[in-house]
Amino acid sequence: VRLGVSRKDDVLPSRILTDPGGRGAEELPPLNRMLHEYYRIRGWDEIGRPNKAKLTDLKLSAYAEGVYEPV
Repeated sequence: VRLGVSRKDDVLPSRILTDPGGRGAEELPPLNRMLHEYYRIRGWDEIGRPNKAKLTDLKLSAYAEGVYEPV
C-alpha cells in the first residue's frame, strides 16, 4: 500500500472480462461487485487498504503511518 498499490491494480486479465467464451455477456464476472465484497470481508476500505481496525487486529498498527495519508 505504501508503494501505491490500490484497487486500480486489482484487475483480471482482459480476456476474462471481455470474452465470455461464447456464453453471452451476462456471464462475465462482476469485478467491481466482487472487489467490494472481497475488501469488506478482508477488512479493507474501498480503495484496497486495510482499515485501522484490521491493522490493529494483526498487531500492525505501527504500519498505519503512510497508509492513511491522502492518496
